[in-house]
Amino acid sequence: MRYSLWVARAVAVAGMLSASPAFAGLATASILGTSTPFNLTSPAVGTFGPTQTITLTYGGSNGAQLTALALAGANAGDFAIAGGTCQPNTTVLQPSPPGPASCTVIVQYKASSAAPENAQLTGTCQTVSLGVGGFTLNCNNASGQLASLAGTLLAALAPTPMLDPRLLTVLCILLLGLGFYYASRKHA
Repeated sequence: MRYSLWVARAVAVAGMLSASPAFAGLATASILGTSTPFNLTSPAVGTFGPTQTITLTYGGSNGAQLTALALAGANAGDFAIAGGTCQPNTTVLQPSPPGPASCTVIVQYKASSAAPENAQLTGTCQTVSLGVGGFTLNCNNASGQLASLAGTLLAALAPTPMLDPRLLTVLCILLLGLGFYYASRKHA
């Protein structure tokens, strides 16, 4: 009997908390990426190119903890998360102060073909407020997309044209012949 009374009180308190003004912003809590696509390059097929840093910013009144970061899309396997300060299940973003209000994700691209490729950085988060758990939300919108990634293969440098060995042989014979001609005229 005592247990069921405690559960009923806990449910009532949870209902009051979720209806209170302190929780009013939870449904709109979001971690914002960028709408501008990040253009990444790869110097050669199968080779990682330089890194790009994406900054994620918190846009809410309570804190939010990142619960997942991932790459999605048809070419997601050609992109990689190479580091950054955004760590799933560790990073809690908050209005500043007490901050931090933003964190970074470092991404790279490794071309698998000469064709342009695309992927998305996606994520989910959970709001954190007053030590009462929170609610799982998509971080930005219905798809959870934080940033668009576009990858291109850098144009390979054209190889330096080599002279044909037969042409080099003819040029050497001509220079040698001219040298003998001028040497014989000088001694005559």
